[in-house]
Amino acid sequence: MTALASDHEDVEEQEEGSARKSDWNAEPAAAAKTLAVFEAIGAAPNGLRSSDIVQLLELPRTTVYRILTGLVDRGLIRKDKRRRMFHLGARFLQLAHDANPAPELLAAAHIELRYLRAATGETAYLSVRDELQTLVLECCHGVHSVRPSSLVGQPKPLHCTSQGKAIVAYLDGEERAAVLKQLTMQRMTDKTIVSRKRLNSELQQVRARGYAIDDEESLPGVRCVGAPIRNAKGEIAGALSVSGPSFRLDQARIDSIGQELVDAARRVNERLVAEVSIKQDARVEPVGEDIRVEGASPVACAEGLFMIDRQGAAVVRVHGGKLQPVHRPGEAPLWLTHDGHALLCGTSESVEALAFGKGKAATSTIMRTWRGTAPSLVCADPEGRLWAAQADGAGGWSLRCLDMQRTERWHLDQQITSLCWSADGLRLFAACADARTIFVMTLEDTRVRRFVSVPEISGRLGGMATDRNGALWVALRHSWSVVRYSGDGALTKVIGLPVPDPTDLCVDAASQSLYVTTSPAAITAEMASHVSTRSSLLRIDLSGG
Repeated sequence: MTALASDHEDVEEQEEGSARKSDWNAEPAAAAKTLAVFEAIGAAPNGLRSSDIVQLLELPRTTVYRILTGLVDRGLIRKDKRRRMFHLGARFLQLAHDANPAPELLAAAHIELRYLRAATGETAYLSVRDELQTLVLECCHGVHSVRPSSLVGQPKPLHCTSQGKAIVAYLDGEERAAVLKQLTMQRMTDKTIVSRKRLNSELQQVRARGYAIDDEESLPGVRCVGAPIRNAKGEIAGALSVSGPSFRLDQARIDSIGQELVDAARRVNERLVAEVSIKQDARVEPVGEDIRVEGASPVACAEGLFMIDRQGAAVVRVHGGKLQPVHRPGEAPLWLTHDGHALLCGTSESVEALAFGKGKAATSTIMRTWRGTAPSLVCADPEGRLWAAQADGAGGWSLRCLDMQRTERWHLDQQITSLCWSADGLRLFAACADARTIFVMTLEDTRVRRFVSVPEISGRLGGMATDRNGALWVALRHSWSVVRYSGDGALTKVIGLPVPDPTDLCVDAASQSLYVTTSPAAITAEMASHVSTRSSLLRIDLSGG
């Protein structure tokens, strides 16, 4: 007999005879009493004893026993026989799950709620519209002891909350007009907008800036910022919001949080829209069976395909399925990039430009000294400017342009392990493998934003490259795959590889190819008989999208 089936037999031994299923709710007031018992148990995270319920609700013991028996029988509550405590049951959980009006939205937004809470320290909410009100679908409580708190499932007005205004502002014209006409413009505080004309003007401002503000309009002393979420059809599905006391959410912070909410809502939309394409090895081919080196920093340019051979401490060119050493610098090469004019190789001492004549490389030193620690990572933007990641000596990492004033442009607290620019030159991506996070920056802004976080189970962040469509390709070390993210951070493709541990990659726009370097040392004796190739350089055809 299952635990649920047997629980009701032991509600209280001396009362079993009076707890018949047929009459447990026969009295006219039984429904109210039953709900009171049910809500009392639901409000007690650690459960309640029957005696607790009798004392709390001031109900007769026989009535409580009869109600408990019926609820246990239906699986709505369960009894911990060892502790003799009652808790919500599995049937209630199933009903709550089935009652969720937007399970896909909740799944897509959950990680963003946690991110917003971590980024701001304030309480983050996910809400949906329910006719002329909003419902809180999920919340992540802030880290402060002084904070606003709304319960999941709690209804809120549309006209005076940031969630409600964000949703209504982006409805199409006719639907928005119909909703505004039906709203009861109840005054909640001295700052509540109760004029439809003024509210309509406020909604225009919401559409202009992308997010809505509740400036103590629904609750005195509390401010809230909200941004709308669209579903896969482009319709308004709900809203994300961040709420906190007005003394912590001043205007400058509201503007900052508002933009974060817009970005987070966009990422939720991408998850709702995107269908992750899972591709196996069909379009993956080894470049040459004789290529079995620890490769890094692959670069595809007009002169060919180049990379660093870590073991040989040389820059090599891939030709005819084989590797040709083209340059051995005095120090071990750290990175390789192309600035649109020449192939650049960096060491701890200098940067050398490689020019190619008749298959031979001529080198010239273009930079001999570094300011502070030599950068371990350098990449060129589409205009040919060099951007470097350098440890600052205090545990952080700075990003600066070597061709400009060389002053710090951005700062990250984690070690930067990979860099790449978008093809349009508008965004710089920085991967921090230890933090399992890719960050993104723009030239117009000194802020560093989280682009995407990768679960530990997926692998460790390796090299990155962007294609001409704005997608970001990422090698996942200690895995068997590379992945693609859309420009808004949605995972859109996973491509399985025939060998493990992809280390780095690059996009060759001319041939519509993605070249992936892997670690030959990762192929164990157990794997050796199962892999289809031993090559450490792979080509993936991107022509099919």
